[in-house]
Amino acid sequence: MRSCVKGKGPFSQQACPNTDNIQPWQLLHYIKQVEYISSFGDEIKFDENGDPAAMYDLVNWQMGQDGEMEFVTIGKFDETTTVGKQNLQIEEPIIVWNGNETNFSFEVFKAFLK
Repeated sequence: MRSCVKGKGPFSQQACPNTDNIQPWQLLHYIKQVEYISSFGDEIKFDENGDPAAMYDLVNWQMGQDGEMEFVTIGKFDETTTVGKQNLQIEEPIIVWNGNETNFSFEVFKAFLK
């Protein structure tokens, strides 16, 4: 925004935003064009509404050896993955189900639904 050249701006009549009084709709115009890699290595970009792409860790609550609750990341959902890759990744072998089960069974699932 600060490098906008008067008469060559992106708005009506090639106007640039007034950087002393930026309007939300002006900021949105620029946010939609932002893409960068975060310090964690994640690709950050925004959609046409200015919303960031969804990125979630899937966390499994597991009882630790000491009886304390542990939060184990078992996968992730990432809308920014490139074409041909899956958005949802789950590491099934490290999931611990209710009853300290490590294998998914339909019986466990049916019991959960009751």
